[in-house]
Amino acid sequence: MTEKELERKFLDFLVHKKYYPRVSILTQVPLLAVKYDTVSYKRLIADLVVFDIETANYLAIFEFKAGDHGIATKDSAKQMKIYVEATGSPGLPAYLVVPYLKEDNDFLIFILENDNWLPVEKEEFPDFAALKSKTQADNRISLEEKYFQKNANYRKRKSRSYLEFIVGLLLS
Repeated sequence: MTEKELERKFLDFLVHKKYYPRVSILTQVPLLAVKYDTVSYKRLIADLVVFDIETANYLAIFEFKAGDHGIATKDSAKQMKIYVEATGSPGLPAYLVVPYLKEDNDFLIFILENDNWLPVEKEEFPDFAALKSKTQADNRISLEEKYFQKNANYRKRKSRSYLEFIVGLLLS
């Protein structure tokens, strides 16, 4: 199976089995150019990206490898980490889709977790609503963490200011 055939089969799976809106699925998506070595930059192109058009957020990124999936998974983890970094969405789910070598016209799905590719059963693969909800929850948690961190820093500065004021009064 070629990468194009694999992509077509997976697109069909997303749209018809997991109810992803076709308008949210983008193929051959240019990402930011990243520093490739000390003097040059490399433009990255993701095979497939699921994008929330309502919030303008990436929901997931996919890479297709038509070769032996044992080799592809090892080589692809580093590549996908660079792709995720290029999106500016550090918690973005990254998936690898490879042909299922034991059965024609089928594929396997892996998710990148802690630099390792873990298999995902098709039945357990999130539908569009679940993926969108997870991303929104992750973004909300991230915003809350930033808010609490900012508040904690403000309280520290405020306490220090009060202390300096009191010390100043006592010394004068």
